Amino acid sequence: MSVVCGIDFSESSAKAAEVAVGIAAGLKLPLYLVHALSDWPSEVYADVEQNILTATRRALDREAERLGRRRADIYLRVEPDGPESALVRVAQEESAKLLIVGATGRRHPGRQTVGRTADQLAQRSQVPTLLVRAVEPFTNWSQGYKPLQVLVGLDFNLVSDDAWNWTLDLARVGPIEVVGAHVYWPPTEWHRIGLSGTRSYVDPDPEVDRVLRRELEARFRPKSGASVRFRPEPGMGRSSDHLLSVATELKADLIVVGSHQRNAVARLWERSVSRGVLHDAQGSVACVALCASNAARREPEARAALAATDFSTVGNAALEHAYRQVGAGGKVYLVHVLAPGKNRSEIEPKDIFAVSSSLAERKKSAEEQLRSLVPLRSTLHDKSTEILVLESRDPADAIAQSAERLGVDIVCLGTHGRSGLAKAVLGSVAQEVLSKTQRPVLFVPAPRE
Repeated sequence: MSVVCGIDFSESSAKAAEVAVGIAAGLKLPLYLVHALSDWPSEVYADVEQNILTATRRALDREAERLGRRRADIYLRVEPDGPESALVRVAQEESAKLLIVGATGRRHPGRQTVGRTADQLAQRSQVPTLLVRAVEPFTNWSQGYKPLQVLVGLDFNLVSDDAWNWTLDLARVGPIEVVGAHVYWPPTEWHRIGLSGTRSYVDPDPEVDRVLRRELEARFRPKSGASVRFRPEPGMGRSSDHLLSVATELKADLIVVGSHQRNAVARLWERSVSRGVLHDAQGSVACVALCASNAARREPEARAALAATDFSTVGNAALEHAYRQVGAGGKVYLVHVLAPGKNRSEIEPKDIFAVSSSLAERKKSAEEQLRSLVPLRSTLHDKSTEILVLESRDPADAIAQSAERLGVDIVCLGTHGRSGLAKAVLGSVAQEVLSKTQRPVLFVPAPRE
């Protein structure tokens, strides 16, 4: 394992080197300073070649002395190749944990825009790449004077998992204060958890905020040395703009974003959130690519299950199976969906969990029926039950939405087990739920008569 830093003898790369030596020392890893001779002539005399290499090595040696060799073991490499190819290759050869470069280069000193080398590395490198714009926050952090303020852009995917784990690993160098920000499109979340009607696109909805915070906290766990909090952020337009706005508000020292490998289709990189943050951020940015070795993730044991029924023999068949899916201390939600009243307004804000007063009697009756279906022996295994009656024109939508709102691990549904032409003609709420949720769905066939 190592830390690799690109050096082109510009002011920007000098900043990157200062950050690199502090991180390498904190992680107790060797630091490789790499200079690429990208303009190497196709034909050069041996003595001229030797003079170029000697001068370059002397310049690198002076850089190493400036950084202070006692803080970390520093190794020097001169590579006759383009900077992107050279740095990617050295990072692979030296099993780099981190690749660090200045955000700009010799051609654009003092400019805020990202240089070509930095852009290409963030796009191509499978090693996490840190683009440095300011040194002081990292120096104060690595020397223990001040926690590093880090903003991590999160989504519910494997790329974000790796970005999160890499960020928390920085706590090995010094204390970090991490904010995990998730930018979401409000209408998508409203529909996902069963909210409808006219609502604000700008102000956070309390119920959406609660659900997203719970999901973020469940997926992205903290580690020692890191102070962690989460921030769901409603957003219209580019997600990168919202992340940058949050970073400015929080005065973040570093923004961390997950990065898909986009080199195969360049136009995808041009439109990516990672590239938007990389180019427009005022501070330093780290791009963390998906680690293929971590692609297989272990699913946690089911703690909550949802079983929905229409009180038919088929619907009731799933209830007992729901209790079998959760362990001791788990919870089962028993759900029934009522059709809404005729006078319901489509404009007025509506929640599937808020049943209209005109349906009060039907709701009470449905709750009593659900209670009568709770298996008595379930209490022997320390499993709790919650009764829920929902209101919706689309039962499949309501079941899928309630599963998201409640954060269950599995949905259990009874089914006739039809297939082929019969399924196509008759349709199935169970089949519709399967198409509308990403949560595991257990189909329980109706008991034979």
